[in-house]
Amino acid sequence: MQTIQCYDQELEALQHPQEHKIRKILEYGCLQKVNIDCYICKPIIGYNKRVYTLMRGATGAFRCNCQGYHKRGSCSHAAALSILLKDSGLETQGVLF
Repeated sequence: MQTIQCYDQELEALQHPQEHKIRKILEYGCLQKVNIDCYICKPIIGYNKRVYTLMRGATGAFRCNCQGYHKRGSCSHAAALSILLKDSGLETQGVLF
């Protein structure tokens, strides 16, 4: 299994920075559009097995159903989606799609 990001019990911190995981999500093409307000983040092969759902909220921002998003209000899945949308020109300041 690849070491993308994991929690180190002794250090009480993540072993790799979140940016590393974001790059891998984008590199492996894990994000898939379901509809205008919903994307899924498929597993990174050899790293995890869960599929996460990202839904657009009332503010226009996407929220993820992963544990990290629920704990911190942000996660690598939502950050990767934001980058994907900006890079593809689908998200501009104040206007989505």
